[in-house]
Amino acid sequence: MSYSHAHDITRSMHAAGFPVLAGTDAYLGSFTRASPPYGESMHDEDAYIGLLERAMPPYGESMHDELALLVDAGLSTAEALRAATSTAAHAFSLDDRGAITPGLRADLVLVDGDPLTDIAAARRVLRVWCGGIEV
Repeated sequence: MSYSHAHDITRSMHAAGFPVLAGTDAYLGSFTRASPPYGESMHDEDAYIGLLERAMPPYGESMHDELALLVDAGLSTAEALRAATSTAAHAFSLDDRGAITPGLRADLVLVDGDPLTDIAAARRVLRVWCGGIEV
C-alpha cells in the first residue's frame, strides 16, 4: 500500500466518523517472536540486535511522524492527540489510562509548546511520567 493510498483511506474513514488510532512500527515484539530467518535461526545476539536497530524506526520518533500524518490526513491536532491517547486506550479497553482524570494511571508528557496549535510541539519532550513516576 502506498502512502497516498493510506492517506486517502485515513481521510475517508475520519470523514465517515470511524475512530482513527495512531500507530507505530517501532515494536520489538514483532521481531522477537518472528519465525526464521529473524527468530530462532539468529544465533549471534549482536548480529540480531544490529538487524533490529537497522530494521525498525527509532522508538518515539515514528509516533510523532504518525501524529503529523494524521493531521495531514484531515484530523485536527486535538483529534490526532486523542488518536494516540484516549481513543487508543478506549479501543483496547485500557480503562485505567488515556486521559488526565483523577484515579487514572498518570502517564504524562510535558512538551515545549502547544501541540493543540502545532503538532510538531509534541516532538519537543521535556519530561515524561509513567504510572505517576518521572522517568
